[in-house]
Amino acid sequence: MHPILRPLTSCRARRLRQLGGALLAMVATLLVAASATLAIRMAAQVGDRTERFVQTQSHMQRIRLSLHAFAASHGRLPCPANGALDTGAAAPNAATTLCTSRDGTVPWATLGLSPDDALDAWGRKISYRVYDGAAGMTPLQGASMTDCDTVEAAPVAPVGPDFQCTAGHDVMPGPGVNAYLDPTHRPGITVRVGAVNQNQMAWVLVSHGVSGHGAWLTGGNRMAIPVSPDELANTQAPSTPPAATHFYVQREENVVNLDPASAPTHFDDLLMFERIDTLIRAAGRQARDWPDGGPPPPPPPPSVTPIVGAPAGINLNTSMLNSVTPVSYSGRDTNVANLNINAGADVGEVTISATGGNITRNGVPTGSAIGVCSSGCGNDNNSSMSGTEALSFKLQNKTAGKFAVGVLSVDPTVAISVTFRLNGIDLPGGVYVSPLVSASSGTIRVFANLAPTPAAQFDEVVVRPQGTSHLFIATIRFCASAEVCN
Repeated sequence: MHPILRPLTSCRARRLRQLGGALLAMVATLLVAASATLAIRMAAQVGDRTERFVQTQSHMQRIRLSLHAFAASHGRLPCPANGALDTGAAAPNAATTLCTSRDGTVPWATLGLSPDDALDAWGRKISYRVYDGAAGMTPLQGASMTDCDTVEAAPVAPVGPDFQCTAGHDVMPGPGVNAYLDPTHRPGITVRVGAVNQNQMAWVLVSHGVSGHGAWLTGGNRMAIPVSPDELANTQAPSTPPAATHFYVQREENVVNLDPASAPTHFDDLLMFERIDTLIRAAGRQARDWPDGGPPPPPPPPSVTPIVGAPAGINLNTSMLNSVTPVSYSGRDTNVANLNINAGADVGEVTISATGGNITRNGVPTGSAIGVCSSGCGNDNNSSMSGTEALSFKLQNKTAGKFAVGVLSVDPTVAISVTFRLNGIDLPGGVYVSPLVSASSGTIRVFANLAPTPAAQFDEVVVRPQGTSHLFIATIRFCASAEVCN
């Protein structure tokens, strides 16, 4: 090699080495950036998945509380809604032995929920399975043990086909043989958790997960039925009573590298379920210690002295809540779920009872309306009545023929239901459900001239919000049948 070319060759080699090092550094940087992007994307996907599961569980919990409230007021559970329809009505919307759409969805309208409450976080209808049949939860008084006796010297076995408690108060609640909760007579729905069967479930809720296979959609279509045996089980109706062979499945999610349309081991369903005895306790329909020697005499009815004329409306402000028993407030919270007020000579004493939390007020220190709250009661949204919460107003020594209620709405629209009762029993035709009406902030919206159909005397009304309404009750008015009640 020529002596002059030797330095040029060395220089070129050095430059090539430098260029190669730069290229390696660039490739390494790109790989690190790609890895970081992939990690961020995977973390975002995991976070989104977790958030949707939490949101779905929140909707299921709200449905669970609605089922408790329904059982408390009706003594039974509703049937599923037809998944192909968007009405949200139980099918049938009455007490029954066997439901019509046994593989249907949450009956949100029957439960007083909004349509969105009955959807999972992927916008699909949540499936609802209920234990029906003669000994199930859907017949009249099917979810009630109030006629069972907790202490019985000579217990008798419940008689088929319904195996319910009897008016003689001589059936034990159980669990055990020849009791209301005898699993032979009342097997309930079975849920396989892991590899263990859990029996005597009153109801099951199913979200069909990320894949959604088997879920009903808004508009009436249904997603493809899954091929996974465990997911397929969760799309089916319960066994026809009294058989208890079908089971629903809750197990660990299994989705990694599995095609939900073809993999038999794929599983991403989310379930919530509840035992019969747990439901009945939550609804306040548990057995009691009835006196021995036959059924006790019925409780004395309240005085049938009717309300004469139309007494002035009762303004439910702080001083009114304090009218009989002093109330110890924590901000808006009265710290009690039951209290009595003195409504004057025309009406007498009225007992106010809250379902779902404590009685609250809409402001401090002189609240002018009342709501219901279980926690975080320091604002109107939480201290107002919403969801399955309710307020009952019971006359102690009078009966009325009409009722009016004035509400303060947190939202620009509001809807309510009013249930009329006598001696603790819902009256036939005794539920009024209002339309959704407009409401102005700070202005009392009055629902006037409310009465059972057919007309009847009543001594108690239960007021509930409908749909997504948030409201306070500002005034109540009990009237005689012949009066204009507004």
